[in-house]
Amino acid sequence: MKWRSLGMKLKHYYIFDDIAYIPIHLNIITENKFNSILIEKSLFDEISEFITSSSHAIYVIDMKKIKAAARIFENCDTSIFKKQICFINVEDSIKHKLSENEIKSFVNECKQSICTHNALNNLTTFIKSESKEHDLNMYFEKKLKTLLITYIRDQVKYFESPKLLHSSSLYANAYINIKDLFYSPSNLIIAIYMLCEKLSKIPDDYILISASNTGGVLANLISLIMEKDVLFLRNIGPKLRIQDKKLFDDIIPDKKYIYIYDFLCMGTELRIAEMLIKLKQSSLIKCVGIAEYRSYKSFIKHNQSADHAYTTEWDSIFNIIDESFNYQIFPSIELGVS
Repeated sequence: MKWRSLGMKLKHYYIFDDIAYIPIHLNIITENKFNSILIEKSLFDEISEFITSSSHAIYVIDMKKIKAAARIFENCDTSIFKKQICFINVEDSIKHKLSENEIKSFVNECKQSICTHNALNNLTTFIKSESKEHDLNMYFEKKLKTLLITYIRDQVKYFESPKLLHSSSLYANAYINIKDLFYSPSNLIIAIYMLCEKLSKIPDDYILISASNTGGVLANLISLIMEKDVLFLRNIGPKLRIQDKKLFDDIIPDKKYIYIYDFLCMGTELRIAEMLIKLKQSSLIKCVGIAEYRSYKSFIKHNQSADHAYTTEWDSIFNIIDESFNYQIFPSIELGVS
């Protein structure tokens, strides 16, 4: 798998074997409302240019969340439709527009897909040969998630001997370096989109809150897309005191908050944030983030009951325990540290 960044509008596309996957929503999500993305003709023109100038077996153009695509097919280069192209996650309203357009003679419609002749059959055959997942949308979602996890796993920094985690007074054998995502825009946008997808399923009105530097950046990016207010609680940890009383004053009474994190291990900052929110008669309704390290055994091992340790639901893109990260935490007593 490779990813590419190109052009002014087409910033992200991904190559899986010989399939070029072009997620339009990931290219323009930061410029639109999350549930109502509008595609400009200039972006489609760049996609057409990319298809014309490359030679992949199949091109998959994902139109998830695209609510309007007026005139993008007008006066387009119809030569691209001689290639194997599948538009997936296409809204019915956009399909209707195609019925009035000259490209209709080049494509077939099938459920939420519009494909050039034989492209859908060829794509389905390929996917079945290498995956148990037959749903096109789920197949590419899993591909993107695997890409994100692989990138983060490759950035893990392992220590020769366990080092102290100042946020929890425990020791770890490695550092999960989530902030390196900011050096990989095409992986970062996958994470941001997946977090927004989780938040979009929460009907309540809420404010985003975070306590770590990386989590704060994520929360700010998400707030721009989801149009939510965001509060950053700086310096709340077991060995750091709240430096500014304004921090507490900024928490609005009788509001709902969602905690945004990059990597959640023992959750010390989370528990302090939850306590501050409760003191203002507000509620922390959920925690949403990229990665977590959590298992029932870890609670018991570090003398915490599973019921007592966390009172708010976590919703991570992945748990590193499930993804073969060689990550371990130790209490000081196991290492002979006093």
